[in-house]
This record gives sequence, C-alpha cells and structure tokens, in this order.
Amino acid sequence: MTSGFYRQAIANLAAEIENLGVRAVTDPQAVNPPCVVIDPPSLERITSGHYAILHRVHLIAPGFGNADAISTLDGLLESVFDLDPDSIEPSTFTLGSTGEAAPALTLTLERSH
Repeated sequence: MTSGFYRQAIANLAAEIENLGVRAVTDPQAVNPPCVVIDPPSLERITSGHYAILHRVHLIAPGFGNADAISTLDGLLESVFDLDPDSIEPSTFTLGSTGEAAPALTLTLERSH
C-alpha cells in the first residue's frame, strides 16, 4: 500500500460524489445538510497489494424526519444512485454543530484497489 492510500480513497469518493452534483463532506464537524458525509473506509486485504475498500456514506437531510426530509433524502439518493450502493439503510446522523439527530440514509459502497 502506498503512502496516503487511505486519504486518497476518501478523496476519490468525495470527487466522484461531487461530480454527480452533490456536496460531499469528509469532516463530520462541517456537516450542513443537505449533503453526503463520507466516513473513513474499512480496508480488507484481498491479495498482496490489492484491497477491498468498504465506504459508508450518509445522505443527510435537514429537518426532523418529516415529509420534506424524506423528499430531500430521496433526491440525494437519486443523485448518487450511479455509485451503485451495495446496501441502503435508514438511519440518523448526529450533527456535530448542534448534537441534533438529522434524518439520513446510510449507504455502503465496496470498491477495490
């Protein structure tokens, strides 16, 4: 694995999401919904020098889970669906600025390198 591989995996996914027209955030303290937040990925060695990269990303909507929030989440999901998520789960995301729980969808994406 090369130096900076971990950071590069996050940056690559953020760029991919931004190219789909959605704001991608990698610092959970900087969340301002609506946006997508990228968690640090899990890495699993497949063979020497090759890794499976498992990303968890959170689609975050402002509000309290009402119909407007659901509509926002649906729009975000439609925008990023070309990422070909492996799973999609309803969730909440705790906003670092306020400590409030925001409605979210958590996606898992598996990539390899």
